[in-house]
Amino acid sequence: MQPGRASGTDADLIARSFTAPEHFAEIYRRHRVAITTHATSRVKRQRIKDVVADVFVTALKNRRTYDLGEANCLPWLYGIARNVIRHEHRWWRSEERRVGKECRSRWSPYH
Repeated sequence: MQPGRASGTDADLIARSFTAPEHFAEIYRRHRVAITTHATSRVKRQRIKDVVADVFVTALKNRRTYDLGEANCLPWLYGIARNVIRHEHRWWRSEERRVGKECRSRWSPYH
């Protein structure tokens, strides 16, 4: 085991994080690369770090909903990532529509 690394399954770490949230940092260390890779092909390059951060913040906030019978939390994190990315896409689509309407109304010769 490396210095500063917690041992045990993901479920063990999540359970320990209920009373000592710093244990959740190991979940981030273990799965950051997988979640970043997952997000890389799904969101704009400049948004990847924010999306990954949102995934882990959401996981930390909702860790009490995790099924501690599941040793590996990566599938759970992928589910959270799917929802965060879906929200990201909705936000971008609404922003593009909003900006498009502003541009059309501002620059249209018909208004």
